[in-house]
Amino acid sequence: VKGLAAGRVHLTATHPEGGTAQVDLTTSTGGALTWHPTLAPGRQLCGRVVDKHGAPLVGWTVRQTGGRRLAQTTDSEGRFRFSQCGDRTYELRVFQRDAYMPTEVAVVSGVQPDGPDVEIRVSTEALATTYIGGEIRSSAGEACRCVASVRAYTETHSQQMSMALLPGRFCLGPLPPGDYEVGFMVNDHEPLSVERFSLAHGERHSLGVLIASRVASKTTRSR
Repeated sequence: VKGLAAGRVHLTATHPEGGTAQVDLTTSTGGALTWHPTLAPGRQLCGRVVDKHGAPLVGWTVRQTGGRRLAQTTDSEGRFRFSQCGDRTYELRVFQRDAYMPTEVAVVSGVQPDGPDVEIRVSTEALATTYIGGEIRSSAGEACRCVASVRAYTETHSQQMSMALLPGRFCLGPLPPGDYEVGFMVNDHEPLSVERFSLAHGERHSLGVLIASRVASKTTRSR
């Protein structure tokens, strides 16, 4: 800040979403002062993510919407904390840890900052608990590397994920219940696709051994 008159001044730093720092300084003619403000946490939104028995869910993602879109990871007690919250209500969405694709398992709306801690209880029915297994082999019958593409159609949305797989048997999951379309890409082979199928809660679906067909070579004749 330039052009301050010599003498005692009061400075305030404020974050757009809340949090304030203040200081009183004495300036002199031609002098320069440095201030590194540390903003107070401001309004906070705190809570805990637990399973149906009340046990903490550790390392799960909680996303906040309603102001800035932020995410926190629950600690060893299942707790999370958002600072610098504004004067508005927020929505909290919980995503399952270690799921094959982003899996939303709980939503809480209308949460006010500086209120009581929010307990978000995740039901077993909401969890991704299904798996897809199998093995991909080349046209020569050898286990091979491939890229798996999985598209899920659940009750609320659809999403797609791709993943490189090492040679040998694979197991994709956990996945949410729903309908699935699965495909595989193998170098120098035709794409492999599996007919759409459904997965129920807790089901393990085996695709068995799938053999890829080598791409037919093209012969160019010269005239």
